[in-house]
Amino acid sequence: MDLNWQRRLIAVGAALIAFGGAWSLATESYALAGLVLALTACAIACRMTGLSLDATIGGILLIGYLVGNRGFAQMSPPGLPLLPAELGLGIGVVCLALRSATAKSLPIHRGGMDAVLILWLAVGTIRFSADVRSNGLTAVRDFAMVYYALFYFLARDWAGTDTGRRYIWNCLYAGMAIMLPLWILFSYFPDFFTTYTMVRGIPLIFFKGDVTAALLAAGAVWMTLRTAAQGTWWNWLFTAGLTTQVAVSNSRAALLALAVACAWAATLRHWRFLRVQATVGVAGLLLLTVWAAASPRPVHTTQLYQLYERVTSMFDVQGEANYLNEGLQDKPDNNRFRREWWRRVATETWAEGPMLGLGFGADLAADFTREYFPGSNEEFSARSPHNFALTVFARMGLVGALALLTLLGAMARGTWLAGLRPDRDEVLAPWFMAWTIFTCACLGVVLEGPMGAVIFWSALGLTGVTTQPALTTENQENTPATSALLLAVAEPVSAAVVALSPSFQASLSSPPRP
Repeated sequence: MDLNWQRRLIAVGAALIAFGGAWSLATESYALAGLVLALTACAIACRMTGLSLDATIGGILLIGYLVGNRGFAQMSPPGLPLLPAELGLGIGVVCLALRSATAKSLPIHRGGMDAVLILWLAVGTIRFSADVRSNGLTAVRDFAMVYYALFYFLARDWAGTDTGRRYIWNCLYAGMAIMLPLWILFSYFPDFFTTYTMVRGIPLIFFKGDVTAALLAAGAVWMTLRTAAQGTWWNWLFTAGLTTQVAVSNSRAALLALAVACAWAATLRHWRFLRVQATVGVAGLLLLTVWAAASPRPVHTTQLYQLYERVTSMFDVQGEANYLNEGLQDKPDNNRFRREWWRRVATETWAEGPMLGLGFGADLAADFTREYFPGSNEEFSARSPHNFALTVFARMGLVGALALLTLLGAMARGTWLAGLRPDRDEVLAPWFMAWTIFTCACLGVVLEGPMGAVIFWSALGLTGVTTQPALTTENQENTPATSALLLAVAEPVSAAVVALSPSFQASLSSPPRP
């Protein structure tokens, strides 16, 4: 197009936006003006840093979910019924599509994690297409656990350049550094944040315990790798702070996640990682022991004894033990709560929809609440059985479970390959973060919402950037073929099930619910 025509079109578009903004301000509506101001600020930042618009917004999202957590997740631009994750996802997909069209190339790499995630998205979308007609917005809300995987492709594109990669990692680093002290303050002074950080009736900073513990654990394993590689006093202090907060938090899943990361380190013979974790752990235990000995309070009320009971409660499957610490007296019921809900969901799914599940929008708590809370008149608002793998099975059946198993196989293969590289301290970081968050998701509601899902899928996207160089033939021959085998099985099975399943065909032909 002629340069003069481009300038004329830009001038006309700017004039229309200015007129619309002035009109909205005159009518005391600030949605359009606020959006224009935000986009202008992002455009200036992009011009100064050389980053794309969606990458700039993506970094802001990462910091927002780390620092603001549940409070930030509930924010929405004035006049727009979109939450931050959905707004950022929409802008990112459009920008990525435009760049791909300009470059005349698809933003998808052949094989590997990309193929697995396409399978994941395809299975979820096919199941969702049948459920949205009958369950409406409820199905859309549940479907978020699938479409958040698009952040994998976006994060990989954001970090596709050296500038973008540094920016995304620095955003994660800054988010973790700010989250740690704010979480400590929030633990002692929650009323301050719910009073003085309110924005349109919603606290901007409000931490959800299980998700925050998962993010703290992810930060702890990442900083452990940085400490193992660099060993600066700041990295040691940061690692100790994150690990200590995981140990004293009320989340048992986060402790298990740290153990999973250590198991991976042992498998890969990453002894420096284990030495750092052992040093921090022993130092922390000594400090808690000295504190307990010097404290005038009874021993069972100290942080040391609380940590001991929290670890032992993980093995109390039947929920029959008695705990002296007041903060852990609900753990037996918590264990029974999960065990019973998992059993009911698995039984109901196997009976009513083993191949394609109960669908998005189905109430996974209805059968459980009738049995566990008989005669209760209180509304039970939880929708996930606190286990991401079981939620996938309940929503998408064996086909979805197979897609998830394929994803885990690809993650295991990628982690193994990253552990063979000479620069593994750098390339293992996003893999360990992903495994840590996923472990917590198997014992809590983490990946069903944006607070944990955006960080998880973005971390997986960063693995696609840091593992680009090809490995040697010798290393490739010695790596597990789990992912490729599962993918080869999953593709024809999922296609056959979708084509032949009577329940799925019936759901497509059923009229939408009024």
